[in-house]
Amino acid sequence: MFTVRSASRLKSVCLALLLLAIGLGSIAVPQPKLALAAGTTYYFSTTGNDTNNGTSVLTPKQSITAANALLSAGNTVLFKRGDAWYKNSVDSVNGTGANIGGSLILYGRKGTLTNPITIGAYGTGAKPMISTTHLLDDAGWIYDGSSNRWKHALPSNTDALRLFVNGVSKYKVNTTNSSANETHVDQTYEWYINPTTGWVYANSGSSASGPKNVELILASNAAPVSMGNTEYVTVQNLDIKGGVVSVDSPSAHITIDNNTIRQSNQTGIRVYNSSTTNFTAHVSNITITNNVIDKVWTTYENDPAIFLSGDGIYMHDAAEGGLIRGNKIVNFGHSGIELASTISTSYHGVHHVIVEQNDVSAGDSGYMHAFGVYGLPGETTDNMIRRNYFHNFTSVSHAGGSDNQFYSNIFAGVKLTPQPKHSQQPYALDIAPWGSMEARDLYIVNNTFLNTDHFSIQVTDYNAAPSNVTNNVIANNIFGQYGFNDNANGAIGEVALDVSNAVTGTLYVNNNAFWDSSSNVARFKDISRSVLYDIDGLNSCPHTTPDTCDANLKVNDPGFVDYANRDFRLSASSLVKASGTNAYAAALGSGFVDFYGNPWHPTTPSIGAIQYGPAAPSNLSAGRAPSYSSTVLYEASPSNLTDGYTTYYVGVGDAHERVYAQIDLGALYDVSKVKMWHFFSDGRTYKDVIVQLSQTADFSSYVTTVFNNDKDNSAGQGYGVDSEYAEGAGGKTVSFQPILARYARFWIGGNNTDPYNQFVELQVYGTTP
Repeated sequence: MFTVRSASRLKSVCLALLLLAIGLGSIAVPQPKLALAAGTTYYFSTTGNDTNNGTSVLTPKQSITAANALLSAGNTVLFKRGDAWYKNSVDSVNGTGANIGGSLILYGRKGTLTNPITIGAYGTGAKPMISTTHLLDDAGWIYDGSSNRWKHALPSNTDALRLFVNGVSKYKVNTTNSSANETHVDQTYEWYINPTTGWVYANSGSSASGPKNVELILASNAAPVSMGNTEYVTVQNLDIKGGVVSVDSPSAHITIDNNTIRQSNQTGIRVYNSSTTNFTAHVSNITITNNVIDKVWTTYENDPAIFLSGDGIYMHDAAEGGLIRGNKIVNFGHSGIELASTISTSYHGVHHVIVEQNDVSAGDSGYMHAFGVYGLPGETTDNMIRRNYFHNFTSVSHAGGSDNQFYSNIFAGVKLTPQPKHSQQPYALDIAPWGSMEARDLYIVNNTFLNTDHFSIQVTDYNAAPSNVTNNVIANNIFGQYGFNDNANGAIGEVALDVSNAVTGTLYVNNNAFWDSSSNVARFKDISRSVLYDIDGLNSCPHTTPDTCDANLKVNDPGFVDYANRDFRLSASSLVKASGTNAYAAALGSGFVDFYGNPWHPTTPSIGAIQYGPAAPSNLSAGRAPSYSSTVLYEASPSNLTDGYTTYYVGVGDAHERVYAQIDLGALYDVSKVKMWHFFSDGRTYKDVIVQLSQTADFSSYVTTVFNNDKDNSAGQGYGVDSEYAEGAGGKTVSFQPILARYARFWIGGNNTDPYNQFVELQVYGTTP
């Protein structure tokens, strides 16, 4: 459920159209009407020239160096869509051989409220690429004599950390086997570098043709975007590759919006304080919205002998006021989103950050927390984690610090990590501080926890300080399909709630719904791990006062609309749709709404992340004949695509052509789900499956991409992070928060069986806005 991707950021001065797409779509917010900036707009293209004035698309400048020189108050620097600036990009257009790539450096650059500094894109097509990866010349590969292994010389003897071929990462053969060398590169997913000789080796799978489009992250790699002592800067609409977007303290009023940030070695976006003297310096009012943040990873890289690392968004010790909204985060080796203060109470800490509507998953990473919120006493406080979709990750998310709120989130699918070097904790969430950290006055309210290999929530205290875990609320949550028994490995996870006897502080467990066939739902502060409690035993709040444990219930089925496809809205027959409590609404404030943004019912609120009540979406596309991007049609009438039957297919386009079918819904609707079928009788997988929604027929504005598995952007619609899937009779369902749209485009570009495209049935679901 809720696989989404953002497209353009929506702006309106007169009316803010709240287009809510779980982290996953564009979000329109009211924009203040400011005086026109006093600066100049400069255009850049790889075919430009730095001797040009740059003030017109007809006279663009060229190099990143020239762009950095123009980053002053009021100025806007725009890069041409479809162009790529690599670390070693050379000015071949003007015949100078000069390097035109590099990092965007904003240290000491300060805009103002009325004259900000803006970096963005112009033109049409793919986002302009700013990359600090080293791009190897395709013509430089030499066959190494056997096993389809090729080698390429580097400009100087150096080391490299990662290698990508056509955007796909490969496994370095000497990662843990220090004796491995080029002779071990006998599979297409492997590579090796010899820094002494300056040769890099890769396997193309062919002895006749070498690898193409190969990039390296060198050991000396710089951050593609870096700033510090920076104010009023917006970075938007870029494809940023090869490293971290780094925001050092002190900085203020930074916006990072609608970028693709990928192929890093560690972190995607870092907000921190590097000072060794000014510990209280911090970054204030930072906005991180609508980005795709992907480390890019393959299962081959999950070497069980190494620790995986890296956070999608990393805020450590130095943030005051921030918004992390609408981002798609995948494939990191530590956490998707990290808000933490662990160095010293001398640092500023992380405070007043809102994390909402993000889609976070582990992807192919063998170890990843969805999020971590924790800190030393008083250091990580007053943050809100709400209305996010955390799914398919492999290790527990941490709820800690103090006065932090976690509500209206969906946790679905937490599997046991295959990485034995890490702690194996396949729980959705824990309240479990370690070291000298705290976990107090936390609200875990109105979340939905489903499909966890062990517990839904664990509460314990690894800290020697007594009562460091206290006054925490766990209420109005749905817990379901949790746990398995693995006694041989010391894992006992057949209950939803696991509270250890190390917790001596107050805990409130109220109005939660437990969905399980077993009678036992919890452990509660017993020394013996073998003591289990059924729902009545939990409600008696064993052993402790002043804990309160009441009104918890066990259900045979919560009554989700479409559990199999992760549509966790509550049906009319749901037993929990009106059994919640509003006891915590005042404490959570005016922003306390459900996953979709609906207010909770004043007297009979629902349990779980989604409020029952709004009309169920209907099939808006039924009988509406699609139009096509290609005039080449085969086999059947185009209207068969929306007739409700999965019997006939429509072949569209020539071989290897990337095409789309477009449906006009006739009016604006709140669209929240699409279903699609392609030819499926042989279980084939289709390439470049992309689904976009728009308010305009030409998709020139108000565009949201809700699904995209085009990993190399070959369709030119943006880099995709969703997985390929086998076509089946049940089709593919993609659900998301409502997006205001009239038009839907469904792209495909061939499949693994033949180079042709076959649509079978397309459906778009929504309600009247």
